Amino acid sequence: MLWEQNKLDIEKILSSKTRLKTLIKNELIEIKDEFGEERKSPIKEATEAKVFSEEETLVTEPITVVLSAAGWIRSAKGHEIDPSSLSYRGEDVLQDYGRGKSNQVSVFLDSNGKAYSLASHSLPSARGMGDPITGRVSADSGVKFISSLIGNDEDKFMIMNTAGYGYISEFKNMVSNKKSGKAFMKIPHEADLLKAIKVRDDHLYIAAVSNIGRLLIFKIDELPILGKGKGNKIINIPTAKFIAKEELMTHAQLVSEASSLRIESGKRFLTLKLKDLENYISTRAKRGNMLPQGYRKVDKMIEEVELEVKED
Repeated sequence: MLWEQNKLDIEKILSSKTRLKTLIKNELIEIKDEFGEERKSPIKEATEAKVFSEEETLVTEPITVVLSAAGWIRSAKGHEIDPSSLSYRGEDVLQDYGRGKSNQVSVFLDSNGKAYSLASHSLPSARGMGDPITGRVSADSGVKFISSLIGNDEDKFMIMNTAGYGYISEFKNMVSNKKSGKAFMKIPHEADLLKAIKVRDDHLYIAAVSNIGRLLIFKIDELPILGKGKGNKIINIPTAKFIAKEELMTHAQLVSEASSLRIESGKRFLTLKLKDLENYISTRAKRGNMLPQGYRKVDKMIEEVELEVKED
């Protein structure tokens, strides 16, 4: 009978894995031929999962990185803050500050000419007093931290010391992943590192002054761009006079066509435009000319930039 034949056929299929697979295959082919159609959604190769670094997940915002004279560091939100208006411990005061973004690296230069790098987003908030930088880096005993810098790799800074030597260097040359920092400027014996100054594209001249009131101004392209080292003479300080501590470079500043040089001596000050400084313009490594009487003991030398006034 037919049902008995079907029973035998089914038993044969169930007793053989090969027959069972063949049956399923043939049925799937029949289903595909009857109901199948071209795939409507494309098949794309999946990309590998990307692991984001901590820096990539941070919100980028403008910050001001503050360094105190005693070596305490902190970060304030925004560029409008006046770092000198912050509270400091006891006799401590502002040493230096840099303005940049929270996803950039901060660099601190010490009195031995070494550069130390810290992630800016890791710095303590300026709502408090900050932390000692010596807790973050391995610096030599007794060093003083001079400069606080922040920027992009290609940003340029003028680096100099009281012996009258200096050079311009890109920010990336100061960055190091070592806690012990990196040797950056070779400082002559008995010389002190001065604060680094950020170079703008419109800066045309370098102004340098000695403790006896000699002012020299020369074109910025006369000073070399170096990765590190001793640098070249900015202003001529006689070696014998420097060793005797009779003469040294005390201040330097950068000047553009749109800026003025403000020279402060005690409560008195001079504000001079480039046209007023012609008597002091020469070439690099010269002695410079004497400032007027009453202004030869320079306490500060500041670049004042004239802001454009937009008409309504």
